Amino acid sequence: MMMFDRWYNRDQLSHRWWAFLVGWGVLWLLTSTLGPVPLRAQEGEAPRCFAETGQCIDGPVRQFWEHHGGVAVFGFPITAQREEIISGQPFQVQWFERVRLELHPENPLPSHVLVGRLGAEAVERARAAGVWNPPPPEPPMPGCLAFDTGWNVCGDILQAFLAAGMAPERAGPPDVAASVALFGEPVTPLLALTIRGQPYTVQWFERARFELHPEHAPPYQVLPGLLGREFLAGASYSEVAAEEGGTWSVVARPSPPPTPTPTTASSSSEPAVTETAPAGATSAASAAYERGQAALEQGDIDRALETFNEAIALDPTSTWAYLSRGRAYVAQGAMDRALADFNQAIALDPTNTWAYLSRGRWFAQMGEPDRALEDYSQAILADPSNLWAYLTRGNANLEAGAPDRALADFDRAVALEPQNAEPYLARSNAYARLGETGAALEDINQAIALAPDNPDLYLARGDILLSESALDRALADFNQAIALAPDNPDLYLTRGDIYADWQDPDRATAEYEQAATLSTRAIERDATRAESYLTRGRAFLKLGHIDRALADFNQAIALEPDRAEALYRRGSAYREQGDLDRALTDLDRAIMLDAGNAAAFYERGKLFEATGHISEALADYTSAITLNPSNYWAYLNRGDLFFKMRSDDQALADYTHAITLRPGVVDAYLSRGKALLVLGRPAQAFADFDQAIAHNPTSTDAYYARGDAYREIQQPDRADADYDHLIAFYTQAIERQPDRAAAYLGRGRAYEHKGEGKRAIEDLSHALLLDPTSAEAYFSRGVAYAGRGEHDRTLEDCAAAIALDPGNVRYRLFRGNLYSWLGYVEGALADYTQVIALDPTSVQAYLNRGDVYLREQVNQPERALDDYTSAIALDPYHAEAYYRRGRFFLVRGANDHARPDFLRALALARDEQLWHEAHKYLQKAGGALDGR
Repeated sequence: MMMFDRWYNRDQLSHRWWAFLVGWGVLWLLTSTLGPVPLRAQEGEAPRCFAETGQCIDGPVRQFWEHHGGVAVFGFPITAQREEIISGQPFQVQWFERVRLELHPENPLPSHVLVGRLGAEAVERARAAGVWNPPPPEPPMPGCLAFDTGWNVCGDILQAFLAAGMAPERAGPPDVAASVALFGEPVTPLLALTIRGQPYTVQWFERARFELHPEHAPPYQVLPGLLGREFLAGASYSEVAAEEGGTWSVVARPSPPPTPTPTTASSSSEPAVTETAPAGATSAASAAYERGQAALEQGDIDRALETFNEAIALDPTSTWAYLSRGRAYVAQGAMDRALADFNQAIALDPTNTWAYLSRGRWFAQMGEPDRALEDYSQAILADPSNLWAYLTRGNANLEAGAPDRALADFDRAVALEPQNAEPYLARSNAYARLGETGAALEDINQAIALAPDNPDLYLARGDILLSESALDRALADFNQAIALAPDNPDLYLTRGDIYADWQDPDRATAEYEQAATLSTRAIERDATRAESYLTRGRAFLKLGHIDRALADFNQAIALEPDRAEALYRRGSAYREQGDLDRALTDLDRAIMLDAGNAAAFYERGKLFEATGHISEALADYTSAITLNPSNYWAYLNRGDLFFKMRSDDQALADYTHAITLRPGVVDAYLSRGKALLVLGRPAQAFADFDQAIAHNPTSTDAYYARGDAYREIQQPDRADADYDHLIAFYTQAIERQPDRAAAYLGRGRAYEHKGEGKRAIEDLSHALLLDPTSAEAYFSRGVAYAGRGEHDRTLEDCAAAIALDPGNVRYRLFRGNLYSWLGYVEGALADYTQVIALDPTSVQAYLNRGDVYLREQVNQPERALDDYTSAIALDPYHAEAYYRRGRFFLVRGANDHARPDFLRALALARDEQLWHEAHKYLQKAGGALDGR
């Protein structure tokens, strides 16, 4: 069951990449000055051709074109790549409608492709022809960006210049250096020109001409001019003139006030000189903003708020200052103030995509998914070319149970940036959650081809392969992810789960310990990150160190009191510890904070089921499925619950749906097979057991299930064949590693199942020689001794197992049963009572203790009745519990109480013998039931 936690954890996090993308901490990262690493075009990839012009693009030119805006920025290609002489030197170039792209192999990456200086050439031609006589340089103006060339860039042209210059993956305050690298600096002020017979207001840059088109709706009211077509057509820029006087006329701007001094961008061409101030900020406001950003990225929230306050006081119109302060308020937990800042940012700039995305995330975190979706849609309306807006809305649609809409958003994201791995990863996640593993693998393979150095992609593909039980291939992917990110503890947790699924507890333990070690190192570096405590807590939980796990989850909650994941994790730990009240409190709180958390509903459903709240459990499993229709384990558990409730058709439907979702995972086959066997359909049952083994030939659970089923239908030879297969499996493991205690333990169990007690004891004794601390080996050997009637040795081994693992209820329950059978009532009572203390949901412990209370040596019938009633309260569908309580009433002459219990036992009984016993006692109690 190690894999159990793994699957619903993946559903809760909706893939690690998405948690990384939209987590609040990373929304701060969206405003950093670090740009993405461009993705390489794949070797051997076919050229991309355009029916519009009949031309194709390929190689570095294609990569540059696709990465920096495509058609919207450059237009379609209008020539093939060819050699031309530029400034006396031969270069490979390709012409597009708006630009000339030049290959410069002499430059380091990423400057090996440059936009030709067509704007500077055109302005020089006009100056030489006498139609352009530059006026004196402009003074810096508020609301504008001033350059050392002497010209300001303002208004809509400034916004277009900054937005188009940004790489599509970037966000936050604009990177002026990126825009300069793409378009160059302005070489004229704002001009009034007549182009193609129409008057336009334009501004020339070294590599472009920006034109105002008020007839178009935003964001298309500013477009780059068609310089590529004009140059190839031989345009004379002496003819691109004003209507008055045949010269280029300057459009007058309002006179700027003498103060404050605006930000001035350096004219240096060095890429290290990067202006990140929001447009319109003063120098002082910009400096305060930058200090706030630095503090925010370092986690110094108080300092960040202080400096953002300063920036806003200096420039009350700074959209980005409000936006970043809102993110800081979120980090502080001041959610009302955060919302006020996001609202103000939108009021200042209703076209700011990132403001809508931030407010949408706020609504999502506050449990208002519909309003979040509205904001994500507004973000897309503000910028239909924004990749992250589609990814964010797509993920929200997926969480809202609208997979078709999610896929439409992810399709749009892929179309926007077909060379970006992220949209493929997002769509792969959606397909995986819908159970379409073929499509999911196709997309994740494409993502890996585009970004082969991204460990998260291998992790995602490994998860998909795990769902298909392709364990070897999954392990190879996780190994690759670890090779790329050896300090990521989550990867070791994942690999540990694989080893656990392979029944290799030693290696699984080593992986979990490494995850704990790496998390500890992360905590030593930064003790303020809740994430590190959460990861280490998960590792401790897998290692069975519940107290240490709880301590880490407590610390994570102390750092982030409203973090739903931390509360859900702590609730899970409390449940394992048996502290059910605290577990329920945490899970309720987690769901209140994040009503879209499918994993929290699933975990609470398990808690409700364990405590006998069946209708609540059913509702929570259904909520988990509604929120995440690909929640395999929720279908499986709900199926088990339906089967217990005798809703057989619904149970089989859930098992079947689980199989459809993850055809390579054996658990649903085994559950459906066992159900079909009980329902008297052995042919279908064994078909399921066979399918489980075909999908995962290394699954020992599948062989045990089929072997035990053969034994149940009285086919011992076939049962022995399955046990022999297990024996051969472990024998091969022993031959590979003769010192592996786990292999001897596994083979000893298989021998015990087959009834070869002597061989079982030999193997289990050898396992203990190799590992004297193995509680499981002591317990298994005790079971083998019991099968041979050597009860003293059984009790000795059980005592050793319990001493090594005192919290193991299975060991104590087995010993209590043996004590009871041997007549040692005091020992039996002590063990059953301890089991109930460790696990208050143990129905069997209550039933068995109730029986002991009725023994002559004890004779405490009131306590027996209490225990039978407690068992029924914990499991209202337990036929044996009603049968035992009915017998209790019958013996004491309380026939009116006995009859309804026997009737309930008859209605629920699956076992033929139990049904006949209940029927017999019902007749003694004065009741009758015709037929079954």
